[in-house]
Amino acid sequence: IADLILKIGSIKTRSIAFVTSPEHIERVYRTFVRQFGLRGIRIPIIPVNTYVVMPPGRVVVDGEDGEPSRTGWDYYAGEGKRLYEYEKCADIAAYEEMRGYFDWLYDQPIMREISCI
Repeated sequence: IADLILKIGSIKTRSIAFVTSPEHIERVYRTFVRQFGLRGIRIPIIPVNTYVVMPPGRVVVDGEDGEPSRTGWDYYAGEGKRLYEYEKCADIAAYEEMRGYFDWLYDQPIMREISCI
């Protein structure tokens, strides 16, 4: 996605939203910030939880009867362990990089628009 934005021009891309399951929000967000940062792209990135488009309890179907037994939030603890490994490999943005991104993001006009919703 970052390479596509470079190709079409970051000036034309004013913001980006991504939709993912709850347990993946942090990893996806930190991956976007890392990959965009490596390419010198600074645009607002807005995460959207799949619960906006899919009701809670309908994320994981793993019961024998085909019924949901867990939701995405049930997997979040395990994701934390993986985040640590991804950060060590520099695959995702570290704390300092996220802090710098959020400092920049909060000054962007889109944040004032979102806060009014």
